[in-house]
Amino acid sequence: MDSTPYSCVCGQLVLTITPSLQLLPVRQTVQKNEPKSYVIPRNHPACSFKLEAKKDRTPILIKRQSEASADTDDSAPASSTELWWLLRCPRCKLPVGYDLDEENMKFNYILDGSLTAFTVDRSKTINKAD
Repeated sequence: MDSTPYSCVCGQLVLTITPSLQLLPVRQTVQKNEPKSYVIPRNHPACSFKLEAKKDRTPILIKRQSEASADTDDSAPASSTELWWLLRCPRCKLPVGYDLDEENMKFNYILDGSLTAFTVDRSKTINKAD
């Protein structure tokens, strides 16, 4: 199986992965405006990847609100918070993903739309001049 390279909008190669992002699971969103994230398992034999991104030293606090539960009389949505350690492009510093744990990471999350896949034509070879 071929690996798929992904670059940031600035052109920097950020991720090379097998299989492609579109074949990976998507993190469940609880809000309509929450970005879709692809879940990359860190220790799965069917997933091999190299991520070239800089992790922020300090996390940001994300407040997630879920819809009001149908079995409760409370019309206010329940909320929870989580810490995101942003993963940034090493060249332009745009966020391309995040981690939910500082040390014992089981997954990386890639923000949908932050990276662009590009194809490499392997049929063309470079011939050396004799």
